[in-house]
Amino acid sequence: MMTFADEIESALLELEPLSRFASRLTRSDRCGALLKSLLDCYREWGGRGTPAMAVVDWAGEKTARELTVTARTFKKLGVEAVVVSPHQLKYRRGRLYAATGP
Repeated sequence: MMTFADEIESALLELEPLSRFASRLTRSDRCGALLKSLLDCYREWGGRGTPAMAVVDWAGEKTARELTVTARTFKKLGVEAVVVSPHQLKYRRGRLYAATGP
């Protein structure tokens, strides 16, 4: 719900009466904080550079829309990200790959 919370906050701050106070309110960037935490964990593990990310969930779940927006937000923040289901993941030669095609 982090991504949707960011979207709902943005939408509410565009409506009256909150729009009058929007410039004085502290806004959260939950999705950005999530990405920062994931990248911090990656670097602590020993990763270098910027990884590509797979946002994994079962196809057809109610969370699909939010996860698509999360991946799009990660891309806007400079990290390649795709949404895939678990059966699209393959482990070869010590690396995890996400098949995004048919």
